[in-house]
Amino acid sequence: MTIVGDLGQASRPGAIGSWDDALAHLPVRRGPRTAHLSVNYRTPAEIMDVAARVLAVTDPGSDPPRSVRRAGVAPRFVRCTPAELVDRVVADVDDVRRAVGEGTVAVIAPEPLRGPLQAALGVAGRGVDVL
Repeated sequence: MTIVGDLGQASRPGAIGSWDDALAHLPVRRGPRTAHLSVNYRTPAEIMDVAARVLAVTDPGSDPPRSVRRAGVAPRFVRCTPAELVDRVVADVDDVRRAVGEGTVAVIAPEPLRGPLQAALGVAGRGVDVL
């Protein structure tokens, strides 16, 4: 049996914290063999660079995977007032689309902002997923 996963993506309280904890629930016929995947084919290096800084604080013993591709656009952290937020996100989505061209754009937002953001982005014909 092969089990693949990222324990760092567990989002509920009390989630399994180690592979030893996960394997304790399985029958033992042979000793388990684990492998750490160190190459990331999906997430661009620009995003993984930010994730690595977060990981260094939240799980200092962990090594982030190395990305094999770059998107060519660095993440930006922008401050704005709550009243400016929806318009700012729409402008930033336009900037990303111009810089990247083809590809998928997703906006991650707290639940109360999803409706206003979907409306603003949808009305403008941007076809962006708001998660």
